Amino acid sequence: MRKDSLKIKNAAIFIEGYEWGPGVPLVIFELSGEAKRPVRTGSCVSTDGKERKILRLYLSDAQGNPVTDAKQSSRYVAAELKVTAAVSGNPFTYDHAVTHMNQWTKQYALKAFLRVDGQELSFETAHVKQRICPETDVFSDRSIYAGSYRNPMTGKKERVRLNLAAYEPEALLKDKKKNPLVIWLHGMGEGGDDPDIVLLGNEVVALAQGEIQNQFTTEGGADGAYVLILQAPTYWMDGGDAGIFAGDKESRYTEILMDAICDYLEKHPDVDRTRIYIGGCSNGGFMTINMLLRAPGFFAAAYPICEAYAYHRYARKKDGSYKVRNRKNGFGLTQTQELWVTPEKIALLKNEAIWFVQSADDYTVEPAQYAMPTYRELLRAGAKKALFSMFRTVKGTDDPRAKYPGHFSWVYVFKNQVTRVQDREKIKGAEGKDFGFVPTNDGGGSEIVQEGGVSYETIFAWMNAQRAPKGGKL
Repeated sequence: MRKDSLKIKNAAIFIEGYEWGPGVPLVIFELSGEAKRPVRTGSCVSTDGKERKILRLYLSDAQGNPVTDAKQSSRYVAAELKVTAAVSGNPFTYDHAVTHMNQWTKQYALKAFLRVDGQELSFETAHVKQRICPETDVFSDRSIYAGSYRNPMTGKKERVRLNLAAYEPEALLKDKKKNPLVIWLHGMGEGGDDPDIVLLGNEVVALAQGEIQNQFTTEGGADGAYVLILQAPTYWMDGGDAGIFAGDKESRYTEILMDAICDYLEKHPDVDRTRIYIGGCSNGGFMTINMLLRAPGFFAAAYPICEAYAYHRYARKKDGSYKVRNRKNGFGLTQTQELWVTPEKIALLKNEAIWFVQSADDYTVEPAQYAMPTYRELLRAGAKKALFSMFRTVKGTDDPRAKYPGHFSWVYVFKNQVTRVQDREKIKGAEGKDFGFVPTNDGGGSEIVQEGGVSYETIFAWMNAQRAPKGGKL
């Protein structure tokens, strides 16, 4: 063996958020010495047991940035990899048996065979410990909010906590203006104790990127918005025992969530309290509606996605637990005729600015049992600012060939593709099972949103124009 032979000492995976969740488009290898010429031909890399196509092999720094000087050497070689929904190197594992949540894969295998400077280098590890993710790093303001709150199931006080992570653009911190705040509430699979799970699980990182940030404007100030994500240790629809919850109970996190938001506002006086926007998917959609009911007029606008706030109550046993039937889809529960979205709740919601988003083929949270009847009743009650985009299926752009479950309608939101809404008059007068909806993948509807003579091309442009009646006051 040559004395100057190279070895691969270590490796790091570079993680990005995609429409299906996180993926690994880049692996950075640390060498034992300086190298000058990596060769892609004949090199190979596999992540988590799947061989990856190498698009490019190049000298880099420790973060994967290319070395641009052809005369310069480096101790790092980066392998740029092809990413698809089926083969992305996803570092998450979904626990189907116990928690029903995403978690970092405990054993993430990496194998590589690289040709560098005429040498053949091999590397293998059962678990990659080093992760690089600039998209989540920008959510640098992280904290925990905790307190004692009543458990709605037991009636007893318990210690509860929430994780917070916020993106605060430097330009907004310096512009000496009041700036908007966008709040995100995660779905069931993103609960736990690591905000990165929330940020990557549904491509929430997109809220901090240019395509969406540029939709928010402040007169005389910098464009953009603060983004605050909050994470429950279980899930928002937890009624007090972390068991099955179909969206027709009180959440154990209602009060602490409101307190955590208000605490953030007190610590960030430059947030414009008339411009606080709240939304979330599935469980987070449930909690979005819940918070509107908890604090009418507090939020400027809401964007619930595939929301799971039940329209009717579901059948229960004598002990209060749900009657669960065998099922292929959904929660497997039996809907009763007792309303959970009562006329009193409709009266509280009808003056809120709400833009619902869902796909008609969502069999996890079936639209006909959740958002559709709620929306029709809002319109019948005279709601003027209630909108709904209903897609036919969920198709992505990160991988156009991929087929996603209908529940993944957040894909359209984070790709800024929610541009049209359903015909409100048709839905208002509908009596059939389709509630007058006509699903379409062309923006989610047939109508462009117009308010006060102004047309809004996207859901975020519309959101940017909304102001809270109570100015963020309880």
